[in-house]
Amino acid sequence: MATLGHKPDVVLVSVFGRGNWLAAELKNEGFSVTLIDLSGSMGRWAPEDWEGPFGLFRSESLRPSQFSRLIEEDYQDAMDRGFAVWLKQGPLELTGPLTGFMLDRLDVSDELRHYLMDFDSANESAKSQWRQMFQDRPFQSTWLAQLAHNLASPVFISSAQSVTRGRPLPLFSPLFVRRVTRRGREKSLDWLESIGVTVHRDAEAVDLNIQGRLMQGVEIQGKHSGFVGGENFVWMLTGEETAHCHSNLTAQLFPKGFVSPKWGWMRFRLRVQEGPYLDSMPGYFVLINDLCLPWSHANLSVVQKSVSARDFDCWVRVPTNHRFQKEYLSNIGDELVRQFSERLPGSSPEVSEMPQDYKYDSSELGPPRFPVYEPEDIKNISRTVASNLYFDGPELWELLDWTGQFSHQDKVLSQIIDWRVRKEKASAKSAQETSKEASL
Repeated sequence: MATLGHKPDVVLVSVFGRGNWLAAELKNEGFSVTLIDLSGSMGRWAPEDWEGPFGLFRSESLRPSQFSRLIEEDYQDAMDRGFAVWLKQGPLELTGPLTGFMLDRLDVSDELRHYLMDFDSANESAKSQWRQMFQDRPFQSTWLAQLAHNLASPVFISSAQSVTRGRPLPLFSPLFVRRVTRRGREKSLDWLESIGVTVHRDAEAVDLNIQGRLMQGVEIQGKHSGFVGGENFVWMLTGEETAHCHSNLTAQLFPKGFVSPKWGWMRFRLRVQEGPYLDSMPGYFVLINDLCLPWSHANLSVVQKSVSARDFDCWVRVPTNHRFQKEYLSNIGDELVRQFSERLPGSSPEVSEMPQDYKYDSSELGPPRFPVYEPEDIKNISRTVASNLYFDGPELWELLDWTGQFSHQDKVLSQIIDWRVRKEKASAKSAQETSKEASL
């Protein structure tokens, strides 16, 4: 089998741009880097489905290089009203002159606001005290903190217990919606190549070489086929995504089998009639029909204005065993239309585009793009242990949005930098011992 190129310090196996920032940051840190992009093996997704429903929050936790990576490949719209929620009692916008009044009217406490605004700078003791306070208070006064934890969580948990797990979305941070395109994806890979990252585009991974506790390389097929060796490897696919690529990979990376998510997000597109209300509607909002019912199915949808003023992408969280049931999906679409009609009289909404899951079967579409797991399933995931193999992906992120993704990749970056420090210390020690022996 042919070996492709030199043996880099780090090989990243990625889909849908997950590894692009980490590849660039490793390169900037002086590592030689190869990125294997397996997006072509992941099904028939539209660009909007790559990006997902959570927007881009410019929070204090984001590095400048992380934000730059996301805004340079495609254009983005700033949401002037920030994060918004549309309840039956009316809308709540977290940026604007009326925000304080709206929060007071909905009984959102100052402690809750500080928790969401200061989470990244607070110590663990303060976070624990805040969470305990929210658990002791009625749900009607803590729901915004619960929503911040629940909305983008990769773990399904009841709305009233959401603060007990993970981290919250930075809802008070500036919010953007990225307008992702296929050309932008190629532009991002072009940029990686321009800074010296070796990129294998739309490859297929068919096998791995793991000997003992050391990973040796990945066998790929595509424009360039062969063996990609490396010093370190970052595997950025879930177990189910790995299985969709090739069964050989699952057996080697997830020896006890992969865990399927019980829930996933899917996108409906609604079209409304022209009307004066279009200019007054926020570009991004969470539509909740009944705050006290479970935040799933059509009871909660994340709504984004599309590039067309009349089109709205509505994301809903549904059980994965219903993904391909056309009658169920049609019912969800009908319920979304009903809710839009109720809140926007005269808009005459209709479903203009059903989810990809309605059009294609599982073999064509593959796993859900934004999976949500049961808590016990997450605990039971078993991964191969190798000293030079690092895992990343939705199963490990605290949130499914970009802040959650980058937070975990920061940890992977630190681990690889630590590997280099240990390697340099070992090399220096060996050189010192050799010098001593030579002087004797």
